[in-house]
Amino acid sequence: MFKHLYDISNYAGYVFTASDAGSAGAGLPVKNNAASATNWDQGNGIRIYANSNYIGDWDGVPAWTWVNLSTTKNNNASGKWDH
Repeated sequence: MFKHLYDISNYAGYVFTASDAGSAGAGLPVKNNAASATNWDQGNGIRIYANSNYIGDWDGVPAWTWVNLSTTKNNNASGKWDH
């Protein structure tokens, strides 16, 4: 699990943690390791970008949804909230 609470221009240094659903993947880097994303925010979507600094192809995760990443699956480097 990784709580993405604010814009992050580079996922380097961030790691997944264990959650109520289990600990598979805990301790692994977030950068280039995400296959899906859940957005618990009820009002804002988030874009997951293939490159650092919000550059390149991206996957959108609408408010209050879960998606399998396609364009950025295991190729994710930054994320920015749609406000």
